Amino acid sequence: MTRNRYWIFALMLLCVCACRQMPVHDVPRGMVLKTFSCTADNAKTSLQSDLSVRWNASDRITVFAENGGTYTLDQSGLSEDGTVAWFSGLVPETGCLYAVYPAQEGSSFDGTVLHMEVPAGQQAVADGMADGAALAVALLDGSDQLAFRNVCGLLAFTVTGTDIQSMTLRAAEAAGGALSGPGTVSYAEDMPVGKGTGQESLLTLTGGLESGSTYYLAAWPGSYRQLQLTFTDTHGRTAVFDKDAVLTVERSALVRISPITVAESDWTGASEEKWELLADIGDLAEDDLVVIASRDKDVVAGDIDNAVMKPLAASFSEDKTEITQLPEDAIVLTMRREGTAWRMENAGGQYLGATTVKKLSWTAGTATWNISLDASGNTTVTNTMSGYGTLRYNDSSPRFTTYTSSTGKPVQLYRNTAGVRTSYVNTLPATGVTKSTARLAGLYRSVTTTPSALWFRYGTASTALTTQLAADAIPSGDKAEFGASLSGLPASTTYYYQAFATIDGVTYEGDVLSFTTSADSGTPGGMADYGWFELPAQTDKDHNRIDDKNPDYYYSHTFRADAASIRNFSACYSKSRVHPVWVAAPMHSCYKGSSGRNESYRNDPQIDCPQAAKWSGYTRGHMIGSSDRTISVATNKQVFYYSNIGAQLSSGFNTGGGAWNNLEDFTDGQWCADTLYQVVGCVFETWTDRYGTTVKPRTAGDSDIPTAWYKVLLRTKKGNSGKRVDQCTADDLKCAAFILTHRSNGGHEPNAQDMYSVSYLEELTGLTFFVNVPNAPKTTCVASEWGLKETAN
Repeated sequence: MTRNRYWIFALMLLCVCACRQMPVHDVPRGMVLKTFSCTADNAKTSLQSDLSVRWNASDRITVFAENGGTYTLDQSGLSEDGTVAWFSGLVPETGCLYAVYPAQEGSSFDGTVLHMEVPAGQQAVADGMADGAALAVALLDGSDQLAFRNVCGLLAFTVTGTDIQSMTLRAAEAAGGALSGPGTVSYAEDMPVGKGTGQESLLTLTGGLESGSTYYLAAWPGSYRQLQLTFTDTHGRTAVFDKDAVLTVERSALVRISPITVAESDWTGASEEKWELLADIGDLAEDDLVVIASRDKDVVAGDIDNAVMKPLAASFSEDKTEITQLPEDAIVLTMRREGTAWRMENAGGQYLGATTVKKLSWTAGTATWNISLDASGNTTVTNTMSGYGTLRYNDSSPRFTTYTSSTGKPVQLYRNTAGVRTSYVNTLPATGVTKSTARLAGLYRSVTTTPSALWFRYGTASTALTTQLAADAIPSGDKAEFGASLSGLPASTTYYYQAFATIDGVTYEGDVLSFTTSADSGTPGGMADYGWFELPAQTDKDHNRIDDKNPDYYYSHTFRADAASIRNFSACYSKSRVHPVWVAAPMHSCYKGSSGRNESYRNDPQIDCPQAAKWSGYTRGHMIGSSDRTISVATNKQVFYYSNIGAQLSSGFNTGGGAWNNLEDFTDGQWCADTLYQVVGCVFETWTDRYGTTVKPRTAGDSDIPTAWYKVLLRTKKGNSGKRVDQCTADDLKCAAFILTHRSNGGHEPNAQDMYSVSYLEELTGLTFFVNVPNAPKTTCVASEWGLKETAN
């Protein structure tokens, strides 16, 4: 093994960033809202081709104080080149000692040393390393500028071979330390000193390894011997390599392990592949390996070429119940559950997707599929995007692709029944949810041994699962459910949670799910299922983003691309009308920046129904305006989702001087130091305004066109009260609905005749607004409070 040590990264210039104005919160005594400007040496995980590093938009840090407190800060800004990031949050005015990256559940400071953890299982990233794997620490000296120093050393290796699924490095540390797992960090001569304290010394890369690519792993410093590298392929075989050398890992240094070639002769322990026809849909399970075939033509699906999967000749048994010889280039897919649907993943970790009829793609398009079987063993594999079709084999133009007609022949799935599986954990829906209790649930599968630990993490934000809870018990067996109970929860609160399992020293994690405790009145979630103040009433208890009572309504809740814990906007989309129903969002200066307009029209990825891209005779009108979301380019691009774009007349309505454009300008004048809450929506039924103008329903293509547009506004009267709206009395607040007929009306300025009570709009639309603001004065509206001369009733 050759070893090449060098410093990878130099200290970057520090940059000062003034505290950004944030929405009003109650700041506890002794606390302050701070923004830190942060640079790093090689602590970050976004590794570039030149071996430089970058902060990532999703990064978060934790601050430890001498009072024993722990404070997690979200990223509030990122320089264009990624070398400087800003993190904001509440911290003590004095006594802050350390900042650590990443914000890691379980990290702590005991007054002497920091306790942190290097992940034993790290995601394989070609020519890079897993996000959050490398640890970094910065000293706080009262300055707003932090220079992070990395704690770990980096290991790099290049592997040549095919179908490699994972790699595990095991080694024994001379002083009894470990490559990964828990450890301690102290400071000496202004540099962090880290040491692994775990019981098992190993690092595992998972997710598929590309031949010829270089992979980087973060490891605790130490001197390691008895090196052993174990590779596993997609067929369950292993290849083991022993290295007779000493591996010295030092902080901020890179060690290159000599390149490794895994030849066919190196693989051992292969399970004999047996590809059998899937005859019962109940036999299909998570992590099953399948191939797509046409048994009538003795072919299986190969790689995607020109948007279709090419057919490859295969050998079948006489009764076509088994593939006796699978061609080397056949695409083997790993099945992944997605609710009631499935994803199909290739060896490179890419999902099979459809971009439209007759067009397949890896990773692009919609990658979820509904799968069913008929009595003859034909498999119906239909894309979940309506109109994208069903997988079939066209023998007149040989190819596998999707069709909405009966073109071609049905396909079949053949499953590898040799028992090749991997370990995993799934998060299951919570049960027993009341206004103060819930039961968390998970499911693990282990192909080696009973898990050594099962637990959950939960919190009130999907990006801040701050509390850990061990499972009630660790069941035995290779597959079992586990759970833990919560009590003493506040009513009408949404919680997010995630299941975890440690199996053979590797930690596996499930998806993040959520539940909402019932209100004191017994109505779950205050009717809105989330606590956001402007969100209209909805019912989505299972959080599948489809209304439980009205399956025509699809919901999305988009968080800022540059700050994953801050919401951008929520939307309701009508599948039958192929048009947004409403969009709701907070309006505050913290969303304003210098990104400008960055057009990126595309489907809202959370809304799984057809979405209209444009309409003949109408322009594409933003509901939450592009100019309202300029804090970053990525966040601005999100308001170009079709869920936020409606059909609007251009001349005299949407364009400068048009009635709607003037109402948008009026709304901009209502922004304040407190937050303005806004809902923008559509009326689709026949509408007659106070001027006597009537507009009847109309369509364009598949979409219904609104007969009227409205804005619903809520804010404090003072605008700088410093109070949240749910803490205000009715006298502290003002709210109103402005409804404009959807017609060309150039030069029309907002006035009292356009103003209606929110209660009136509720009767008109059937929606319920401001359900999370009990004192919102919805039955009245006073024009003078909004700077208008007359009063509308």
